[in-house]
Amino acid sequence: MTGTRWNLEIEGSKITLPLNKLSVSGDINRDLNTGDITLGLIDGTVVQSTDGNVYIALINRSPDESQRIKITLPEGYIHDKIWKLESDNINNTNTLDNPLISPQITELKKRNATLSLTLSPCGFNLIRCVKP
Repeated sequence: MTGTRWNLEIEGSKITLPLNKLSVSGDINRDLNTGDITLGLIDGTVVQSTDGNVYIALINRSPDESQRIKITLPEGYIHDKIWKLESDNINNTNTLDNPLISPQITELKKRNATLSLTLSPCGFNLIRCVKP
């Protein structure tokens, strides 16, 4: 995800969490992390690479609910390919002996400026967009 960052507007469900439960070991003093924070269940970023393609990275923060999303691109771009990294069990991990999670790559046959898809709980999607 290198290139020129584009603005991304995400509307949808949100979750409110206590800040002190989000801090990790080595983080700033837990006593300073008081109050709550509201986060969107879907988070993401968009960049335009040096080859002119646009890449949209999306994650679903929900550990137990899929999220249905709709992506609308600026004029002149269409969705081309999706890389998904997800599992039916959010606690699955890969080991050398038992790789449980691998990327799924989908070439989109119907290429439009809008795309609807479902992100699995804790799922990650990377979407490539091109100029036709």
